[in-house]
Amino acid sequence: MRILGSGGFWRGLVLATAAAGLGCASTNPMADLKNGERAYVEGRQTDAELIWLESLAEAEAYGEDDPRLAQSLRMLSNLQIQQGRYDEAKPLLRRWMGIKERGGKTSDGKFADGVEALAGIHMVQGEYPGAVTLYERAVTVRENDVEEDNIALAETLELLGQSYVATGRDDDAESSFNRAVEIREELLGSDDPSLAKSLHKLAVFQHGRGNYTVANRIYRRAIDVQRDGPGLDDRFSGLLLTNYGSLQRVTNQHEEAIETLNRARKLRTRLFGDSDLDTVTTVMEIANVYTEQRNLDEAQELHEWVLGIRSDEFGPKSLPVAASLTNLALVYQYRRDYAEAEQLFRRALAIRVAEYGNRHRKVAALHNNLGALLRLEGRNAEAQRELRIALEIQEKVLGRDHPELARTLHNLADSLLLDERVDEADAHLKRALIIKERAYGKDHVHVADTLAVVGVLHVTRHEYDLADQRLGRALAIWERTPPEDPVQHAEARANLALVLQTQGRTDEASALYEQAAPIFEHELGPDHPSTMRLRYSGATSYSFQGDHSIAIRRYQEMLEAAEAGMAADDARLAKPLMGLATAELDLGLIDKARSHYQRALPLLAKADPPEPRAVAFATGGLADSLMRQGHYAQAIPLYQQALGILDAAERVNLRELGAIHANLASAYNMLGRHRDAAKQYRQALSILKKAYGPKHDVVARMLHEQASTDVELGKQQKALDGFRKALAMREDVLAANDPQIADSLEGLAGVLIAQDELDEAEAPLRRAIDIYEAQIAPDALGLGQSLSVLGQLYVRQNRMIDAEALLRRALDLLEPALDATNPFLLETRREYDLVVRDRQLQASSGAL
Repeated sequence: MRILGSGGFWRGLVLATAAAGLGCASTNPMADLKNGERAYVEGRQTDAELIWLESLAEAEAYGEDDPRLAQSLRMLSNLQIQQGRYDEAKPLLRRWMGIKERGGKTSDGKFADGVEALAGIHMVQGEYPGAVTLYERAVTVRENDVEEDNIALAETLELLGQSYVATGRDDDAESSFNRAVEIREELLGSDDPSLAKSLHKLAVFQHGRGNYTVANRIYRRAIDVQRDGPGLDDRFSGLLLTNYGSLQRVTNQHEEAIETLNRARKLRTRLFGDSDLDTVTTVMEIANVYTEQRNLDEAQELHEWVLGIRSDEFGPKSLPVAASLTNLALVYQYRRDYAEAEQLFRRALAIRVAEYGNRHRKVAALHNNLGALLRLEGRNAEAQRELRIALEIQEKVLGRDHPELARTLHNLADSLLLDERVDEADAHLKRALIIKERAYGKDHVHVADTLAVVGVLHVTRHEYDLADQRLGRALAIWERTPPEDPVQHAEARANLALVLQTQGRTDEASALYEQAAPIFEHELGPDHPSTMRLRYSGATSYSFQGDHSIAIRRYQEMLEAAEAGMAADDARLAKPLMGLATAELDLGLIDKARSHYQRALPLLAKADPPEPRAVAFATGGLADSLMRQGHYAQAIPLYQQALGILDAAERVNLRELGAIHANLASAYNMLGRHRDAAKQYRQALSILKKAYGPKHDVVARMLHEQASTDVELGKQQKALDGFRKALAMREDVLAANDPQIADSLEGLAGVLIAQDELDEAEAPLRRAIDIYEAQIAPDALGLGQSLSVLGQLYVRQNRMIDAEALLRRALDLLEPALDATNPFLLETRREYDLVVRDRQLQASSGAL
């Protein structure tokens, strides 16, 4: 255990015996204590313990008034602390404190020393709140002791600061560390070496808190004091340079970090040798820089060298070995050798559990690491189990507001989002963001990490404006301070691209996808699921732009790359096949689309774990291709099969489920099975309201389709109400001239015409025509239909001149767009011919 100035949890351990004598059986009652101290100094710790135990037994016979009783308890507890026997030392120290408290001897520095010793045990055992209480008491004792050395107060304040850090009370920690620096500087001057050590503790705190700019300034000052002050401590200089190099590493100053760390390594090697444990620590930090630079061969070589030395020095199941195993696991994780990384993480976890038990902060950290790794592998259920274990431990040990807890909440939410468990993810992200903003400030790189995931959550909920804000804020922070993991930055760009895509800013979206893709390929590999998802999204962005040919080319490139590295029956080929098929369907390449959906389905059947949603999507896509070719009867059982798959799935995407119900309803309508269609539309509407909320353009579309079906069923009043609801919702959520509004206006007018409310029907039809004509590229079919319906209305009103003009325009638009046998086109031509004939007859009558 390190003591006094080396980063441990004790200022020092009392080994001096009391000077006072006591009348008792021994001629020198304190002689045994001094003999024990002599044995201890000579390295005979077993003899020292036996002597002090004998002294304790003898003192107990005389009661608490015997000074040897408290002194023996104190000496034994110090020895046990030195030997790591904390469970034995703790009750001795508590008993010692009780004796002092009952004797009223609690106001001097010696009592504070003992309180600190007990606090140190609490820290080592992960009982941080108890440690805080004890250190606070020690500070109070020293503050009230007029004879106390204020330097001792500064040292206790530094220990208190460490305990505050462990419990997430960073503001209190900062105050304690700053006060310690002020005391040292006031008493010892600005160039005293101990000031450098106090500054170093403050810098390490700010470093750990993520306040890198502040930490850098304090490290630099500490280095200046250490270099210029009297009595240079070379061992401490090595520690200071190593930690400063670590700061340079986390701020991506990798070249500077290597230079600083090599200085520390050279100093430590000269003083203590290449295999000294302090030198080894510096080498480990150099290896960490190499890991972040992705110089993985160099990193692995150094980490394995460090691991070998630590194994020889401490044993293969020691805590330093666990730390090295964790670092090595990260190297394998970056190599995408997830199996080896997992094995190393689990070895490290087993060591920490054996040393600390199941409920320790550092055990929780490894569960967190494992969870993050398993998430990368797509093993979400296992990832969430590990992360929940970490969360449970941290909440008990660290409290509910600790920054380490925020990291676990962040990782758990990220994994939950992949499973579309959005509400639970939202709750965890809100907690994580509050904790991080309180701990680090609103513009910190750690805050950006969580903002980026919050942005993803808003995308999942189709809250695109909020997603734009959160992702934009995260990217702005990362522009100033790049994240350690470049994939994070690339993911945020990809997610912002999705937002821009939905906002119609498709050119910007495609550019962001193009920026993100090379990073994913370099960091994760071209066949990694995340890389393939990104390529898939990038290709989809071209589909959104209407650039279906480009989208098809990108999907084909994905498919060819996947086929080159995978077996012909690899289930991962299904995703690019489905993307390609969907783009082909959009471009009207129906036969090709159907072929690719048919190829994807048997591949998906081999997926492990099963992917029911993907199977349902491909089955529904195959049904869509049949619908496009008029094979409605063949499409219906496929839609029913897709619904059966989703009904049996553990978790369902409500949007996909609702869409399949709606498509099935459309198939029923095309076959004249309007009652079956109405039932499916009701189910689709209920599901999609849950998925999108009660007011959304998708919900409005279902209201419109349901009203159209009611028309076919002869339910005119119900249809009229439905069209009005759809129209009101579309006017509320869409742009003023959106063609979907024209569609509902036309449906509304159709019902009014059927009810002989011709005058009331004219206004919505004229408005629909105005909307179509306002488009940059008017929808010929939609405009033609509205013109035809209004023309037929004028026929019924005997406004033949107006009717002829509208019907002629309608035919000019409809004839190129529809098959010659289309019923609506035939009806329009029939009405036009009747009007022309009527006009001719009127002209003939006038001539006669």
